[in-house]
Amino acid sequence: MSWTRRLWRTLPIALVIVLMAATAAFAGSKPAGVAITGTPTSTYPNYFNSDANVTVHFDYTSDPDSGGSTTVRAWLLQHGTATEVADSGNLPIADAAGGSSATVNVKTPATAVDGEQYDVRIVVTNSNGSCDPVIENGGGNGAAEIDKVAPGTPPKPNLSNIQITGSVTAGGIQYTRGTTGTVFTWTAAEDDRAGIKTYWVLINGSAAEVPIGSLANTSDLNPNWTYSGGDLSEGTHYFHIRAQDNAFNYGAEVCLEFVVDRTGPTVTANLVGATGSADSVLKWRMNDTTPTVNWDASTDAGVGLHATQPYQIQIGTTNTGFELEGPSFAAGPTYTATGPFVEATEYY
Repeated sequence: MSWTRRLWRTLPIALVIVLMAATAAFAGSKPAGVAITGTPTSTYPNYFNSDANVTVHFDYTSDPDSGGSTTVRAWLLQHGTATEVADSGNLPIADAAGGSSATVNVKTPATAVDGEQYDVRIVVTNSNGSCDPVIENGGGNGAAEIDKVAPGTPPKPNLSNIQITGSVTAGGIQYTRGTTGTVFTWTAAEDDRAGIKTYWVLINGSAAEVPIGSLANTSDLNPNWTYSGGDLSEGTHYFHIRAQDNAFNYGAEVCLEFVVDRTGPTVTANLVGATGSADSVLKWRMNDTTPTVNWDASTDAGVGLHATQPYQIQIGTTNTGFELEGPSFAAGPTYTATGPFVEATEYY
């Protein structure tokens, strides 16, 4: 057999070996299984303000020939059209031969107006190519909608009826001890579309409206908040609060004036019997088994004395006892015991 014939027979075998090696070395594929799972939730539409990130969640598989080549790109489209209004650009994501999940942000236009709706389109690309475009239109309602209406905008009511748990109201002002753990409650604000996300609050010494950046997030949509900043000083304070919706609109501020009062009334003085007289050691001696006692009225610089029960009375044979009467209450600086008292017995 000539050498030319031997070469002819061996060449195809070499080519097959080379081709098999090449196939083994480049066995990747373009992205597949790409699916949008939320923008950010799968309850559509999701609501956003202008110039705000729409966070697109998606699943995908990417097994490229060239490692680290996987990217994603997202667009906002005018709802029901192919008109692009925002573009994230190509952003790197991890290769995922076994499948994975990721997110990509694309911003709503800074000039977006209330009520505009958008569909979301994403494309995942690697060194082997790109997946077909995946579009989420929110079941025909748009995947994202601009909401620029603040909570409490009429006809929706703003938050109201702020109450301090355990407080006493006098002259339209709530008085409280103002200790850490004081609970504030209110009637929740209502929102037209996005729904209430949280409330922002501050306690300070001024009724002036507070910049939003000075408020603290309660991180709770429930209409209550527990103060935890240490005991407040006695005197007048102001509780400022705003509602925020899920599109990050802030409602109008509501402010409650309240007073911290931890100082009790003045001590009663000149406690005397209505009849009888004091002896040499200042014990009051009376010949009445149901005596009346009088005293100088107490005063209170804060919330004031209780309207109907300002004085608590107890009568016993020791200075801490109340086996004869009480604790009971007197409406004013006088009290008649029901007794009957026993002759020659000392009472307190």
